[in-house]
Amino acid sequence: MKTKMRERFIKLKRSREGFIFYEMVIYLLITAICFSVIYNELFLTKKVMNHGVVEQVNWHSSTMELDRLFENTKVSNATDSSISFSKTLDSGEKTKTYTLERYQKMLRVRGASQGHMPILLDVHFARFNYKDGLLKIKITRRNKKIYEYVHKFEE
Repeated sequence: MKTKMRERFIKLKRSREGFIFYEMVIYLLITAICFSVIYNELFLTKKVMNHGVVEQVNWHSSTMELDRLFENTKVSNATDSSISFSKTLDSGEKTKTYTLERYQKMLRVRGASQGHMPILLDVHFARFNYKDGLLKIKITRRNKKIYEYVHKFEE
């Protein structure tokens, strides 16, 4: 009797080498869940971080462009939705009139007769405040972040 049980045990032991099918399925399921968590943590977090950095770079390049644009200018008209100014060109002979305004989800500069140049995109709201040579522009972006630009015009 002992020999029969021993033979049966040895036979069962030899037939069970490696993983059983359901053990393999559970292993693959756990591995897939782990890779999913790792992917979400590493790659999606990096995307969110990069988006914030890109937005900051866009804002700073826009403010630099506005600073360059406002050199040698005189404000001719200012409302809460736009500001018009005259810019003396490098030659000193000609002056051109431009208007800075929010237009179709962007902050743009347009000439008096034709054309425009986008300064900042994804602008949800912009309010201009000009008083005593000081211009303040409060901008709300599409993602609800609020930025403020301040420029002092030389009299």
